[in-house]
Amino acid sequence: MAIKAKATRTTECEICGCSIKRHKTFAAKCTGDADLAAAKELLAAQCRSWSLTSKQKHCGVCWSIVSAS
Repeated sequence: MAIKAKATRTTECEICGCSIKRHKTFAAKCTGDADLAAAKELLAAQCRSWSLTSKQKHCGVCWSIVSAS
């Protein structure tokens, strides 16, 4: 059985300041009820430790400007 967790971050573009929502899905496999608690804890830790890349910190328009220079 596979379980999934979705991490969501809301940030502002570093150049223009518009609000941007970013999502990432994490998945883990578990074999039984005993593994389920461990898998949930693993997914929670992955969601907490996820950080945005420099591309994800910009909106599409501003990233095209940054990557062109």
